[in-house]
Amino acid sequence: MPNPPRPSDPSWRKGVKPAERKQETLPAWRREEQSPADASNGKRRRTLKISLGVLGMVGGLAGLIVLLIWLRLPRNVSFIFAGSGYEKNLAVPHNAYGWLGLNHLAKWT
Repeated sequence: MPNPPRPSDPSWRKGVKPAERKQETLPAWRREEQSPADASNGKRRRTLKISLGVLGMVGGLAGLIVLLIWLRLPRNVSFIFAGSGYEKNLAVPHNAYGWLGLNHLAKWT
């Protein structure tokens, strides 16, 4: 049984070295050299992305703080106590317990 090819020397490459490939044939992300215009443009984009990220985080934090303050603000509360009195209508039973409960609720608030 023949020995399998070694991983460092694949049989399909036949002695071609990786450094012999031309830079034009490589994808743009694999090329080693960049022109100065591309490098400065990349730095600007990176700076812009970082700035927008920081600005978004600060805006989100400010919105969260405003939301928490808005939810915790004390609000004025008004109670309206309405009770029914049947003093003039004798066909309906009296509502003494209702008035007593209403008075207790008014004192509690």
